[in-house]
Amino acid sequence: MSERKMKETLNEFLKLHQLAFTDDDECDMSRITAGEIKKNIAGMDVGSYRAIWVKAQNSVLLIHRESTESVLVFSWEIQALKGEVMLQNAAVRHTIPRSGVRAKFNQVKNEAFAELVCDLASQEQPKAFPQSQKAGEQFKESRDVPNPMY
Repeated sequence: MSERKMKETLNEFLKLHQLAFTDDDECDMSRITAGEIKKNIAGMDVGSYRAIWVKAQNSVLLIHRESTESVLVFSWEIQALKGEVMLQNAAVRHTIPRSGVRAKFNQVKNEAFAELVCDLASQEQPKAFPQSQKAGEQFKESRDVPNPMY
């Protein structure tokens, strides 16, 4: 990807995701509507990219419009959980992208795809993020620290 394409991708990412932030800098992905996602994807030119942070799933979607008819959709987790890393017997390799698929552009620029991404971005999965405990209360950890009892 060229530097120009990277800048365009970043600008589109910021334009879409700024909608998620509240006045006190909290990120609430449910503030991004399916309509905004659909409009963002539908506005893609051939050769362009769109990145969507699927925060509740601890992942990213990257969409590349490779032609007028097709797109490549890639996904990967943002941060591997320490439980997965510490239990490995071999060196851990983080592959980006984790998965990818070629699809018709019409399949990703429609309302159903946008609604699915919107749901995934706001419906948190319990095991997607590391958990910590302080004063007997469980809370979502913003970082995944190594197990001190290892």
